Formats: sequence, C-alpha cells, structure tokens
Amino acid sequence: MIAAILVGPILAVVTQFIWQRFRAKRDQKLWVFGTMMSLRGVPLNPDFIKAVNFIDVVFYDNKKIRDRWKTVLAHLCSDAYKPENFVPAAFEKFRDLLAELLAEMAKDLGYNFDYTHIKENAWNPSLHGQEFEENIKIRKALLASFDPAGGIHVVVRPHPGLQAAPAQAPAAAPQPPGPRRP
Repeated sequence: MIAAILVGPILAVVTQFIWQRFRAKRDQKLWVFGTMMSLRGVPLNPDFIKAVNFIDVVFYDNKKIRDRWKTVLAHLCSDAYKPENFVPAAFEKFRDLLAELLAEMAKDLGYNFDYTHIKENAWNPSLHGQEFEENIKIRKALLASFDPAGGIHVVVRPHPGLQAAPAQAPAAAPQPPGPRRP
C-alpha cells in the first residue's frame, strides 16, 4: 500500500513527461509538413525555406525522408538552378521531387496523400508570381539607383500647361544708404 502511494505519483509524472515529449515531436513534424504543404506553390517564401531547413532535425529518425530531402536539395544546388541555365523543366523536376518528399512525410504522420494529389492540388494564383517578379524588378532598380555609375537620372521639363513668363528687364542694383543727417 505504501509502495503504491510512493510509486503512483512518480509513474504519473514520468508518463506525463513521455507524453509531452512525444506530443512536442509530433507538433514539430506537423508544423514542418503543414508549412511545406501550404506553401508548396511558392517555395521561395521564407517560411517554406525555414521549414525545409528544419527537416533534418524533426525527421531525424526517418532515413527515407532525410534521403528524399537530400535529393531535393541536390537538385536545387545543381547547375540546372543557376540563373543562366534555368529552364521550366528544372522547376517541374523540383515539383516532382518535392511531391515525393511531402508524400513520404505524410505517410510518416499517418496521412494518406498520394504524390499526384500533392503535386497537382495546390492553388497558387498567377498574380502572386507576377507580383513576386515585379518586386524583384523594383528591388533591382532600387539597388541600381545607389550605384554611383547608375544613379537616378532626372530630366526637368516645363509643364505643358504653363506658359513662360515674359522676360523682364533686370532690376536696378540696390544703392547703399547715404550718410545720415542729424
């Protein structure tokens, strides 16, 4: 009876600790997976990048997922992703590899998403891409304006609705005051 009184609370605390640890690990995995799924159409989003860089930590115990992430990362670091070599086929390959990675992560978390569902069922309005490209152009132009060789060129032109004022004769130069008389 005394043993039960002593051991009971200890077991309760240990069980609580184990459950909290398990829950924290799962929450981290869900955050990575949820972030990547929600942003899979915009992989340059800072939250997406944060999530993929966290894969090795939260899925440490799943070698398949880490190997798939290594494959995706190798593709992103390859010559195909250098600006001078980039073609749309390189992005399609990235989408394929990402969908395989996300499908494997879903399986680890107990979800039943297949590769095709993950790859094809993401909504990303085309205006977001256009906005992103415009922001890049604006940033480049702004940075170029700080370059001493580039700078901002300003041309001053008269307003078409205003007429030039008639030329006036120059005013006489002011004369110094003469001596003061008491």
